[in-house]
Amino acid sequence: MSVETISPSAGPRPAAGRPGAARTGAARRSARSGGVIRPVVGVLADGTAFYAPLGEVVEVVDALVTCHMCGWALRSVTAHLRAHGWTKQVYCEAFGLERGQSLEGPPTRKLRAAALAARLVFDPAIREGSAAGRDRAVQDLLEVERQHDQLVRIPQAEQDVTTVNPLTSTQQIEVRGRLPLYE
Repeated sequence: MSVETISPSAGPRPAAGRPGAARTGAARRSARSGGVIRPVVGVLADGTAFYAPLGEVVEVVDALVTCHMCGWALRSVTAHLRAHGWTKQVYCEAFGLERGQSLEGPPTRKLRAAALAARLVFDPAIREGSAAGRDRAVQDLLEVERQHDQLVRIPQAEQDVTTVNPLTSTQQIEVRGRLPLYE
């Protein structure tokens, strides 16, 4: 197991009495990631080192999540992936994450959900897009059902069975609570 050492930013130091006032982006990210030394958890088959366990989104303090590729603690790894030149789909496949798994901390997810809820109310384009997505989902489900019905063909003789009430009148009374179920 190896360790990567990150040197502090060579940028200006914060002024006395104003912590973090003049930190550069790299210094802020280094401070957020919890220090300057990050242990490498493992190496992918292509030689890419990773800094978080495979198959897990690691949440750290202050609702931040750890990037598997560099170990930085971020509010949104999804937005950060562009810095590595990766897409979310490739990232999830490489690190054993589910496609729909969120790469953000819970507070960030809540903020995004609240923002989307407000946009759904006030923005007609968002409403139309959401409705179109729901329609496509329903059409996809109908198509899957149609394909399933074609694969599983029930003989006509089995389809003509008459339906019978599965509960007798005594059972119906028990279900309604008029008679005790156990005696």
